[in-house]
Order: sequence, then structure tokens, then C-alpha cells
Amino acid sequence: MKTTLSLCMIAKNESDKIARCLASIKDFVDEIIVVDTGSTDSTREIARQYGARVFESRWENDFSKARNISLENASSDWILFLDCDEEISPESGPIIKKMIEEGPYEAYFVEVVNNTEVSTQLIVTSIRLFKNRPVYRFEGRIHEQIVYSIIRNYGRDSIGASKISIIHHGYNTLDVNIEAKIQRNMKILSSYSEEEKDGFYYYNLGTEYVRLGERQKALACYLQAAESTNPGQGFGPILVKKIITTLMELQRFKEAIRQLRYYQSLYTDFKDLFFLEAICHLNSGRYSQAMRYLQIYNEMLPSPGWYPTETRYFGVSCEELMEKVKTVAIERDYPNLTVCIIGQNEEDHIARCIKSVNEIAQEVLFMDMGSTDSSAAVAEEYGAEVYPGHWPECPLDLYQNTIEAASGEWILIMKADEVAANEAHAPITQTIKEGIHEGYVIKINTYLERNFSPVNTQVKGSYRLFRKNNKDGIKHIFNNDCPFRFAIDSLGLADIVLHHMHYHSKEEYISQKIDKKLHFIRENMESDSLEQLYALGVVHFYAHDYSLAARYFEVCLEKGSIENEAEFFYYYALALTNLTRYRKVIDILPQIIKRFPDYTDIIYLQAIAKSMLGNTTEAEELLQQCIQSGEAPWNKYICNPATGTLKAFCSLATIYAGRGNLGAALQFFVRAAVIAGGFEETVDSIVVLHDKLPLSMEKFLENNSILNAQNLGMVAQTYAKMKRYKESFHYLNLACEQAAKEETPELSVIYGVSEVLLSAFSREAAKNLPDDAAIRSLLIN
Repeated sequence: MKTTLSLCMIAKNESDKIARCLASIKDFVDEIIVVDTGSTDSTREIARQYGARVFESRWENDFSKARNISLENASSDWILFLDCDEEISPESGPIIKKMIEEGPYEAYFVEVVNNTEVSTQLIVTSIRLFKNRPVYRFEGRIHEQIVYSIIRNYGRDSIGASKISIIHHGYNTLDVNIEAKIQRNMKILSSYSEEEKDGFYYYNLGTEYVRLGERQKALACYLQAAESTNPGQGFGPILVKKIITTLMELQRFKEAIRQLRYYQSLYTDFKDLFFLEAICHLNSGRYSQAMRYLQIYNEMLPSPGWYPTETRYFGVSCEELMEKVKTVAIERDYPNLTVCIIGQNEEDHIARCIKSVNEIAQEVLFMDMGSTDSSAAVAEEYGAEVYPGHWPECPLDLYQNTIEAASGEWILIMKADEVAANEAHAPITQTIKEGIHEGYVIKINTYLERNFSPVNTQVKGSYRLFRKNNKDGIKHIFNNDCPFRFAIDSLGLADIVLHHMHYHSKEEYISQKIDKKLHFIRENMESDSLEQLYALGVVHFYAHDYSLAARYFEVCLEKGSIENEAEFFYYYALALTNLTRYRKVIDILPQIIKRFPDYTDIIYLQAIAKSMLGNTTEAEELLQQCIQSGEAPWNKYICNPATGTLKAFCSLATIYAGRGNLGAALQFFVRAAVIAGGFEETVDSIVVLHDKLPLSMEKFLENNSILNAQNLGMVAQTYAKMKRYKESFHYLNLACEQAAKEETPELSVIYGVSEVLLSAFSREAAKNLPDDAAIRSLLIN
């Protein structure tokens, strides 16, 4: 005897979707039941064209009621239910027929593939196929479920897995009015009485808050749902996933891991929980831990069908994550390292700082100098232990207490607005593994502007890495920015770089830091007025108040000599240069250059002053001297690592261009352009000079081995700034063609130029429209 199948659906105003759904399944079902809850379009007529029996029912803000009406009118042995915005995949129809004829289960999980507007897929399992029994009915006014009645009557083992696939278009915002869905669902949820608000209610309410982007409210609902939900309930596993992913989206990784460990012990065969923990570790910078949990995930058997499994989380698969962490995981074959981080009100920085060292640190301690923001809470979520203190009343005591609490054999000191890039991990671990010295001066690379140009960086040595038992080290920590002021026999130099991101902060943060430093200097350095004046000058220098900085430095000169003369005259001369007081620069620097002949930055400032006052011959000689000397020793001086290369090349090119020697100028610009980050600094000059030469720009770039998508994009950008849109479009097109050839092209410049050109074309198009045309102002703006 033939086993029959009913398709059961509910619908309201789905005329643009229902035909697609019914066309995909009509050849595999024996009857179609559609419960229409008040359509005002042609939904019912379309359904009848596919042979459906249509039942009209008043909408009562209850999905289960409507679903159950369809079940009550179904006459077949089995029931398949679909939504109007779904369709059966082409290969699934024959599978359905086979399952109902031969399958041993009461019901089956199917895969629901959720398509989005960005061509990504979210795959979840759902019970959609089950035997037609009077005891099987939907429960819940919203996000209704059939699973509870099946398990209640026949047990969890009565549900089997299948290879049936349903394609769901409901998450594609290009096709679906998501806002209308949210409003409808919130209206249903608002109709619940207090007695009806169970765990499933709070789960559904949390889901709607997620759709609204209110994740704090969503998390509160999910946690309330968990309190009253038995883990064995059908929606228990998906609730757990919602709790974890929401915590992760809120960057509460410590709490997410705590919850994961608990639920991993309950759902031992739910492998997605191990995948999610791997992502938590990855997002916290613990790459080796992420690798460990990815391996556990890979080695586990597939989860049973009642778990909502996915193969991609946050847009990435296990395989993609594995490839990523392989390149950054560090083998633990070195002494234990404690990283001590200093900061106050660092909520915008502390996460990035901790994440940058979590892979190599055995422990991370945050020395919180009295924060009034969420710094401490953020630090804990990224795995740091917080030591509260006060600033500036007892900074040295806090240093001492925190370092004594450190359990690592080695200690690395960082400021909260610093990061250790992945490239620094191996040098740090190798240095402490070899352990030749008791402590090390390392490089601090400060970006003085918001861009990452090598022209706007400073490097200086700082005593930051030392053995915990190094008794000489601790007393030098607090004022460690100038390690060459003191001598430690066991001190070494390590080619380790920390990046200081202070100037990438919000203006409010920078202003507060400046005020804090000024207050500290005035309150704590009164005993040494000369050092106090100098320190005030340095703070104002970094605040870009060069006039006030220069005045402080001049008062210092009047009162006496500064201990660190090279550093003092570097700041003073650079402040004067920014004030265009070139004659003063030329007056003060010759004797300093004689005393510090390897300080390239001082020589460079003298060259700039000479050039700006028209003495290009002596400027050229000084710049050549910079190139011959190379970068100044970072362990002795504050220096810009581009002074003896990129900056000197560009300055020489400018001198030659001023003399009309375009060939020589272009050669020096090219020498600058091949340095990392140099093309961005030189592209405008190269384009202007190259215009006067017969060789095409793309051939010029190729001949100098600097042809790539990013550089072509920057050429297009330069032409766009010059309003030469035809050339800009030409090089943008070449950049796109080149990007297609490159394995990992840098596309940000290309996107930026595209926006500039589209804006320019819109403005040009608007010029040809009447002044009162409605679209004209839109195109212009």
C-alpha cells in the first residue's frame, strides 16, 4: 500500500513567494493544505492553481494555532511542513519519498539552508517531516515547535537524521521586510501574560532583540530563559548557542568560555560548542588554544541531528580558521612570561593590548591606575588579572606589588595603548629562551599621526623586558623611557618592537592623557625645576603645541644644561622646524652634530633648515651624509627610522626637481617608493614628474618593480585628486585587472578611488539637469 504525504503550510500575503515553494514540491506530495490567515493579495488563488486545499482562518497572533489547523485537515500518512519563503532543493524530493516509505523513525531532521543577501549560508537542522498522528501538535505562539510532542510521546530516539535540504530565503533582506517581521513578532510576544512567560518566551524575545541590534537586552533574555529551561528541552541547545554567540558579539569572551565549559559537560556530543570556544580563543589572541579546540572539533563524530549544527561561524569555517592559526601559533618551549600592563581609563585600548600578547604570555596582569570606565571589566574578559591602584599617588608601589604577584620567570612591561604585533612574538620568546642578559632594552615605535606612514613614526629604546629576580631592574621601570640614562651591567638590546598607538586614539582620550601628564609633572617634579621644564616642553611637543614647547626648551637653555643633551636638542630643533624658525635651527645644531655625529635625525633637521633658506648645496651634502649614516642607533637616541632612507631620498628629490633635474629627482623618489610604505608618500610627486616624461606610468612602475594593484590604485587616487578623471579611471581599471592576478590584493585604495570617481561622475551628470530637478541635489551631495 502506498505511503502518502501531505504538505502543510500557513500563508498571508505571500503571492510573490508561494509559487516558488509549491513548484519545488508539488510532484512529491499527495495533497497540499494551505491555511490562509487573511491574505488581501492573490495568495489563495495561486495556491489553488497548484491543487492546494485552502482553508481560511482568522489570525490570532498564534503560529501554533494556524499550524495545527493545517495538521487537522491533513489526510496523508506523513506530513511535511514548509514556509512560503522556502523551497525544497531539487535533489530532496526523491529522498523524501524514500524516507516515508522505508525509514524507521517517527520524524526526521532536515537541513535548512538560510541564504542571505551577501551570498553566505547559515545551515541549521529542523524537524519538518513527521508521521501524521493526532498527538503531534505544534506548541508556542511564535517560533512554534513540533519536537516537544514527538519526544513526549515517542522519545528523542524516535527522531532520525536525513539528507533532505530546504532552502530558506527569509533572511535575505533584499527579498524580505525584516522590520515588518520583527514588529509582528514583538506584537505576538507582547500579548503573553506573566504566567505564560516561560523559558521559550524569553528565548524568542531575546531573538527579536538580536534582530533589533540590542544585544545587551537579548543576552538578559537568553540568560533568563536558561534559568527556567531544562537542558533536555528541544530548544535547549539552540538557546545555549544564542547565549554564547551573543556574549562573543559583546566581546565577553571570558564569560563565553565559562558558559561553554559548563555546557560542554552537559552536551558532550555537541561539537559546535568546541568550535565556538576555538573562536573565543582566537578573538582573544590565544592562537595555540584556538588550534587545540579546532583539533578537538575535527576529531569528534558528527553531532546528533537534534543539535543545531553549523559549519561556519561569524563567516569562517573550521578549515579556514585552522589555516589562520597555524601561521601565528607559538610553540611553548620558553620560560614562563608575565605581561604587566599599565593604564587608566583605557577601555578603547586595553582589549587590543591584551590580545596582542595572550599567545605568548603565561599570564597577563593589568595594573589599573584607578580607572573610572570599563577598563577593568574589558581586561578581565580578555583574560587579564586586574590589580587596582591609584595614579599618580603610588605608581611605584603598584609596579612593585604587581611584579611581585607575577608568577612568570620573565616580565614584559607594556602601556595599555601599546601592542605587540604577531611579528614580535617569536623575537620575544626567543630572547627569553636564550636568556643571555638579565634584562633588555627593546624598541617602542610611536605613530605620531593617525596614518601608519613611516615618515610619521618615532623609535626609541625602553627597558621593558627582564627576569623577575633582576633586583636592579625594578627601580628603573617607572621612568624607563630613556634607558641610556642609567647603566646596568646585565642589560642587553633586543630587536623587539612594541607599537605605541596613542595618536590613533580619540581626541578626548589624547586630551585627557595630556592633562594627566601635565598634572603629574607639576605635582611631582618640583624638586628639579630644569627637568620639570623640559618634561613640560616634551608634553606640549607631542600635543603639537610647538610654540609653547619651544618656549619651555628656551627657558631650559637659559637655566642650565639638560642631562640628555641629544634628546633635548632633537625635540627643540624639531619644534623650531615645525614653527619654520629655520635660522634658529641652523644656529643651534652645528655643535650638537659634532658631539653626536651618528644622530642622523639631527643632521636631517639641519639639512631641511638649510634647504628652506635656499642653501641647497649644503643641504644636499647633509642629506647624502644621512643616507651614508643610515638610521640613528635606537638604543641611544629617539629617531625616525625613515630619516636615513625614505625622508632623505624625498628631500634630495625635491632639491633636484627644484633645480630642473627631473631625471635625478624621479630616481630618488623611486628609491623612496620601494621602501615599505614609501610609495604612498611619493606617489603624488612621481605622478607630477612622470607627466613630463614619455614612458607610460604602468611601464614605469613595472620597470622599477613596484607594479601592483595597490600602487596602481594610489596612482588613480592621485589623478582623481587632480580632477583628471579620465586618467584616474584608466589606472583604476588597471588596478582591478592587476588585483585579479594577485593572490591577496589590497583593495581598500581601489574601493576608495571608486567612491571618489562615482561622486565626481554624479556631480558632472547633475550639471546637465535642470536646477529644479529633484535628483539634482541628491547627485551633487
